Amino acid sequence: MKHSYKQTLALALIPFLVAAALTACGSKTDDSATLGTGEDASLSDGYSQGDEPFTFATSTTMYSLSEEKTTTRSTTTTKKTTTTAKKTTTKPGGTIPDNVTTTKPAATTTTAATTTAAGTTGYKALEALYWPITELNLTVGQSYPIKPTKVPADATEGLLYYSQGPSFANYDAAKGAIVASKYEGVADIYVEAQDHEGMLSRIRVTVSKITATSVEITSTTGISFKAGGSLQLVAKVLPENVSETGVIWGSENEEIAVVDANGKVTSPARAAGEPYVTGNVVIQAVSKDGKARARVTIQVTP
Repeated sequence: MKHSYKQTLALALIPFLVAAALTACGSKTDDSATLGTGEDASLSDGYSQGDEPFTFATSTTMYSLSEEKTTTRSTTTTKKTTTTAKKTTTKPGGTIPDNVTTTKPAATTTTAATTTAAGTTGYKALEALYWPITELNLTVGQSYPIKPTKVPADATEGLLYYSQGPSFANYDAAKGAIVASKYEGVADIYVEAQDHEGMLSRIRVTVSKITATSVEITSTTGISFKAGGSLQLVAKVLPENVSETGVIWGSENEEIAVVDANGKVTSPARAAGEPYVTGNVVIQAVSKDGKARARVTIQVTP
């Protein structure tokens, strides 16, 4: 139990006050004073009772004041992080891919004929509809056979097709294929249930140019010529259906020979009386898309 400063000081002074009071009483001279019960006692310089000395002892308890300690409670707050698992839509027999959507695009529309009209005998509605893949890479002019997956498979509900980016790719319902145009770009092809607005699926089609895989250099006049003369080189870019068929010609030593944009190799022009430089020189042809190149060594003789 803690005491206030005044209470502690009062408790400390009580023994001294009692001792002082007894000392004052003991200094009186009274021959008729009685100590104890039924016993005579004489007062002397000390206190006595019969033959046994009587001693009054005082004890003093010292109290010390100490500082009150202050305890600070530290509270640590831990931030709780909640992770929400991605929800997956389930169809009969598996999981519907991420290309299923309910957002209808503003785009070109192609309509496939409905086998049986809604509400008539034999009509079977769709429960789910989606493309079997989410992305497709095509080269210009290429087509890819693909049909959307229907659940149930024998549903007779009609389908609608949309293209966001019809300049690059469209769906040909008659052929059952996505067809790329002659331009490179990106198109989103959608399929929708005809009688269920919002039952949609999307496939992203990226149309790219056909790049060069190799270059061939040929010559009908050989691979050497006399200084001051010329020879003709011909370059062919493969594959046959490559988007860009041209090449860029170049000479690795124009002191010996130069080549023009059409593959004609000649000695460089000289000032009057200045001799031609002879030797071997490498002529190269690089496809315009930078994907392939070829080299040939030409000999320029004196």
